[in-house]
Amino acid sequence: MKRLFLVFVLLACAVPIVRFSSHSPIFSGADSVTDVMSLLDSVADAPVPAAKKDTVTIVAVGDVQLGSFYPDLKYLPSYEAVCCFFNDVKPVLAGGDVTFCNLEGCFADTSMAIRKMRNSKISHRFGFPPSYVDALCDAGFTLVSSANNHSGDFSEDGRKLTAAVLDSAGLYWAGHLKRPYAVFEKDSVRYGFCAFSPNSGVCHLALKKRAEAMVTYLKKKLECDVVIVSFHAGGEGAEYQHVTRKKEFYVGSDRGNSYEFAHMLIDAGADLLLGHGPHVLRGAELYKGKLILYSMGNFATYSDISVSGICGVSAVFRIRYYVPEGRFLSAEVVSTYQQKPHKPGPHPDSQHRGFYLLRSLSLEDFPESPLCFVSPGLIEPR
Repeated sequence: MKRLFLVFVLLACAVPIVRFSSHSPIFSGADSVTDVMSLLDSVADAPVPAAKKDTVTIVAVGDVQLGSFYPDLKYLPSYEAVCCFFNDVKPVLAGGDVTFCNLEGCFADTSMAIRKMRNSKISHRFGFPPSYVDALCDAGFTLVSSANNHSGDFSEDGRKLTAAVLDSAGLYWAGHLKRPYAVFEKDSVRYGFCAFSPNSGVCHLALKKRAEAMVTYLKKKLECDVVIVSFHAGGEGAEYQHVTRKKEFYVGSDRGNSYEFAHMLIDAGADLLLGHGPHVLRGAELYKGKLILYSMGNFATYSDISVSGICGVSAVFRIRYYVPEGRFLSAEVVSTYQQKPHKPGPHPDSQHRGFYLLRSLSLEDFPESPLCFVSPGLIEPR
């Protein structure tokens, strides 16, 4: 009886509601008892908005390269092989709210590869077929940086194809000049992401004011709860393990001052800095309660990238972040290694070499940083 009485009341008031209450669209167009009953049912069954998570987990790794057409097909794995590339580390990559990697290279097709083979003497170009995006999705990656020194290996055609492939796969990504940032939500937490590198065709590391403004825009204008910044910076190889706090050069190229850059963007509003590019692990630092990973190393690099010695030592970082206070809580560091050609792909390292190397470099390069390294693989604020 109560519901029937409510129906008659609504019918009696329907006309003035439609005419005078444009801010109340629920009942607009209710011209019959059936319409009102239907609207009442839809309101009763409407899902309750999900509560915003207060603690999120961001899973992050360094460089991922899926082989290459160039300089010939012996550097390119089969589709079946690349889809098995991450099998040993899938459990470690799983369960994050966001799972990040740096895509070291671009998606290309054979016609692009043939043109480059005919017209270039450059030995290192990384391009892989569009179908290989399946390996990233199957491994659980959701967020990708395309800002690095290999994103333009197959010119603008390669960049356009990479953008189309990542979009069609439903991956969030940024780094190209035409895609400087990405914004997305999960469990009512709003994420902002941007990526930088000291190279042409991408969001440039040296344009400091622009980078600073982008981070501030994401944090304040777009009201992102968590702003993640990816940066590709520093020299390459075993002799470039340390963060010098100065501008770095490699084979005549300005690779930026990663220390200055990371601190500047945290001051601008960034919550997490994810570094890559040196192809080795570098130290970690806590600055104003925000974590900076200066280089996460070679995580999964199929061909034409050395993984000998410390170049094959890497890690998966599982970072816990407290959203309401914008504060780093902890990071689980799961050490990994690569060993080619016998065991291609990343594998968990029971010796925890990545963690111990990270600890040594961090304590040496950032003795003032309030990070505590708990064996065998946990980082917490001191």
